[in-house]
Amino acid sequence: MTTTSKKIRLKIDGVEVEAKPGQMVIEAARDAGIYIPYLCWHPIMKPYGACRMCVVEVSNVRGQPASCHTPVADGMEIKTNTPVLEDIRRDVLALTLVNHPHGCLTCWRTEHCGPKDVCLRNVSVTDRCVVCPQNERCELQDVTYYTKVAEVPLPYQYRNLPLDTRNPFIDHDMNLCIVCGKCVRACNEIEGVDAIIFEQRGNRTVVATSQGGTLADSGCTFCGVCVDVCPVGAITEKDSKWAGRADDLVTSVCSHCSVGCSLNLNVKKDKLIRVTHDIEGEGNHGQECVQGKFGYKWVYSKDRVLTPQVRRDGTLAETTWPEAIALIAQRLAQYRPDEIAIFGSPKATNEDSFVLQKFARAALGTSNVDFIDPLMRVPALAGLERAFGSTAATGTLADMRASRLILVVDADLTFEHPVAALQIKEAVRRGAKLVVLDPRDTELGMQATEKLACVPDTEVAVLGGIMRALLDAGGEDTAFIRDRCDAPDELAASLKAFDLTAVAKMSGIPAERMVQVARLLATHKPAAFVFGGSLAGVDDALGTAIANMAMLTGNVGKASAGVFPMRGENNSQGAEDMGVSPDRLSGGQPIGSAGAWLRHREMWGSKVPEAAGLNGPAMLEAMRQRKIKAAIFLSENQVVPDASGKLALALQAAEFVVSHQALPSVYSRHAHVVLPAASFAERDGTTTSVERRVQRVRQAVKPQGQARSAWQAIAAIAREMGATGFDYTSASQIMDEIARVTPSYAGVSYERLEAGSVQWPCPDAAHPGTPDLHASQFLRGRGLFQNMAPSAPAARGDGLTAFVAVAREVKGVLELNGSPLAEIASGDAVKLGIRDGESIRVVAPMGEIAAKARVNGRATPGSVLLTLPHYAVVMDVFNKATPGQLALFTRANKRYPVQLRKA
Repeated sequence: MTTTSKKIRLKIDGVEVEAKPGQMVIEAARDAGIYIPYLCWHPIMKPYGACRMCVVEVSNVRGQPASCHTPVADGMEIKTNTPVLEDIRRDVLALTLVNHPHGCLTCWRTEHCGPKDVCLRNVSVTDRCVVCPQNERCELQDVTYYTKVAEVPLPYQYRNLPLDTRNPFIDHDMNLCIVCGKCVRACNEIEGVDAIIFEQRGNRTVVATSQGGTLADSGCTFCGVCVDVCPVGAITEKDSKWAGRADDLVTSVCSHCSVGCSLNLNVKKDKLIRVTHDIEGEGNHGQECVQGKFGYKWVYSKDRVLTPQVRRDGTLAETTWPEAIALIAQRLAQYRPDEIAIFGSPKATNEDSFVLQKFARAALGTSNVDFIDPLMRVPALAGLERAFGSTAATGTLADMRASRLILVVDADLTFEHPVAALQIKEAVRRGAKLVVLDPRDTELGMQATEKLACVPDTEVAVLGGIMRALLDAGGEDTAFIRDRCDAPDELAASLKAFDLTAVAKMSGIPAERMVQVARLLATHKPAAFVFGGSLAGVDDALGTAIANMAMLTGNVGKASAGVFPMRGENNSQGAEDMGVSPDRLSGGQPIGSAGAWLRHREMWGSKVPEAAGLNGPAMLEAMRQRKIKAAIFLSENQVVPDASGKLALALQAAEFVVSHQALPSVYSRHAHVVLPAASFAERDGTTTSVERRVQRVRQAVKPQGQARSAWQAIAAIAREMGATGFDYTSASQIMDEIARVTPSYAGVSYERLEAGSVQWPCPDAAHPGTPDLHASQFLRGRGLFQNMAPSAPAARGDGLTAFVAVAREVKGVLELNGSPLAEIASGDAVKLGIRDGESIRVVAPMGEIAAKARVNGRATPGSVLLTLPHYAVVMDVFNKATPGQLALFTRANKRYPVQLRKA
C-alpha cells in the first residue's frame, strides 16, 4: 500500500467510497464499514485468494473476481451481495465446512440459541459451537451466518487428530482446522520462521509443525500471531482459551521492550483475559512477540503489592495511603536536598516520570534524579549526543524494510527486541544486505550477508577498521560531509591508527572481510545502523563509532536510514525525554541553560536548582557512604541487575527508602515504605518508544487492591509537603503541562493521540511529527565527527567473556531439562581440557553455577555463550522466581568475565 495522499473514488453497493492507491477492494470496503465475507484474507498479510469467499462483481469485468486480489481504480463500481455471489459463497462454504464440525453452524434453530445453550434436540451432534474455545469470536461463525448456509452436501469428516497441549502458550486442535492457511502464511510472512507448514495434499491436507514435533522443536518463537489470525478454534491460547469473548478491546502499548508495540487488551468483567495484536498499530503494524502476547499474567500474580506498607520493628506491615504519605513527607522534610536521591523507572509512563522529576526539583530542590536502564545506560550514548545533539534513534523501525543495507552491532534483537528483528528480516527478504558484528552467533547472524564474529570487546576496533578501509577506497559521502559535518579531517587522522592487519589480528576478522563491508557501505544506500547494549553499557565508544560511520556514509536524516540505539525497557526513551536526568530538564534541555532554568523556576518556584545533580551510580555510591540518606525508587516490575550487590548495599545503608512497585523486589526488601503500583493495564498515560513515538497507554481494568499510578503517589507526597502545582486530576492534565515546558513535545496532546501516535520533535499542534530526525540539519547544527582510538581487549579470567543468551523459545529447556548451557569454541575447549557434553562449573564475579558444555562453531574464540533456562529469564511471562544462584547470573550485565572448571 502506498503512502501517497491521492484518493481513488469508487462505488461499493451504491455507496461512494474513497480509497488509497494500491488498496485492494476488500480493504477499501473494510475501511468504509462494508462487510465482505472472507476466510483466508488478513489485513497484515499478502492476498492469498484461496477461499473464494470474498468474490465480488465489478463493472466492466467478466466473472466474479476475488476482492482480496482486485486493486481499486477510479470510477469502479462494485457489488458485494448479488444473488449470483450469494450462491457462489454458499457452495464454496459448504465444501469448506466438510473440514469443520458444522452441526450448530447449519442448524435452523441457531438464531434462537443463547451463547451457552446446550442443544437437547439433536443428541448426535457432539462437536457443538458451545464446546469450542473460539465460540462467539469465530470468523467461520460470522461467515456462515452471513451466507445463510442451510445444509452441507458432504458429511463432516472427523480427522481423529490428538489435541496437542505440549507447547507452553499454545494449544492445537487440528480437528477444527479449515485449512485456510492463515497461520502458515503468518509464520512465514510476518515472523519469518516457518514453524508451521501444510502437510499432505488434497482433502487430507492438515497444518502441522515443520519438524513433526512440538512447536519449539520447529523453531517457534511463540509470537502468538498464528493464534490471532486463526479464524476458528484450531490454534488457541493455552491459559485463556476458555475465557470466552471479551466485553471490550482496549488499545494500549506493550510494557516490555522499547519497540513500543500497540496491542489490544481483551477485557471481560473487568479482568484482562488475553492480549491480541493491533493491526492498526503504527509502531508494529500487527506484529507481536512472546512477551507482548503472553507476558501479562503477572498483573494477577498472588505476589502483587496491593496495599501501602510501613516497616515496623524490621517487618513491613499494612497501612493506609494517608498514613504512608504523611510519613514519607515527614521523613523527607528532615533531609537537605543533597541528601535525597530520586530514582525513576524506564517502565513508568511519561506522566509518572515528569511528575517525579518535577517533585525532585520543585518540591525537594535537588537534581539528584536518574533512572536505571539495565540494557543501555544513558552515559553510553554520550557519543551520539556529541555527534548529533541527541541520543535518540534517528528514524523509524518499520522503514528499515526498505533499507538496502543494515549493520547490526552487539544486538541480539531476536530475543531482546523481536519485532525490530522482524523489520530486518523483511528487509533481507526484499534484498537488503545484512552485516552483523557480534562476538555471539546470533540468530540474525545466520541470515547475514557478512557475519563478523569478532573476539569479545573488539567491536569498536573492527568498526574503525571498516571506516579506515572506506576512506582509503574513497567510499565516503563527500557531499554530505561537506555540507553537514564538522571535523572530518580529524576523524580521518585518528583512523590512521586502525591498521587493518593489526585490527584483524586483534579481532579475528580478516582484513579482506572489513574491506568488503566497506564496499557494501559505499554502494548500498539507504543504510541503517542498529546497536545494542552489551558493549554500549561499558562506555560511549560504540555509540561514537556508529555515529561516525553513519555520517561518513551520509545515512542520517533520510528515510530507511539512520542510527538506532536499542534501549532496554518500554519507556527508556520517555524517561530521558521527561527530564529524569541529573543534568537535563524535559526535552533534553540542559539544566545549566539560563533560559530553561529561569523558565522552569518561574513556573515551578524558587527551589528549582541550577546545578546538575548526581547520576545513578554516583547516587548509589553516595548512599553506601551515607552521604545520601533518603531515596525514592519507582520500579513497577522492573528487574534491575545487581550481580555485584552494590544496590543492596546502598539500600541497606540508607536511613529512609521509599519504593513504589507492583511486585516484590530488592527495593521492598530494604524499603521503609512500600507503595503499591498500578500495572500497565490499570493506568492511563503515554510512553515513548525507541523511535521517538509517543503513544497512549490506556487503562483497561481497575487497579488491583489499592494500587495507584506513580504520578498520583508522588503528587500526594508533594502536596503533603506543602508544594504547589501538583493538583493533577488526570494524566492528560500532566501531558498538557509537559507540552508547555518541553519544546519537542509542544504539539502533543491526548486529544491528538486518540487519532494516532506522534514522533517528536513536534513543536506545535499543526506539526505532523518527525519520522526522520536531523533531516535538514542536526539538532546541534552540524554533525560532529569524533576521534577514535583502537584498544585491545583486556584479558579476563581464563581469557573468556560470557554472554547471556536469553532463550525465550522452549527448545533449550526441553533439551537441557532446565540446565544452563555453556557453548565454547573448539580451541578454547582443547586448551581447558573440556569435552562436548561434559558437566562444568561456570565461575563469574557474582558466583558460580553448574552447566553443560557444548563445543561447536557458535562461540568465537575467547567467548562463552551462556544460555540460561527459559523459565528463569522471562519473569514477566511466567512470573516465577529465578532459582538459587541462577538469579545472580540472569540479573547481571549481559557480558562479564568467566572461568570454566570441570565439575
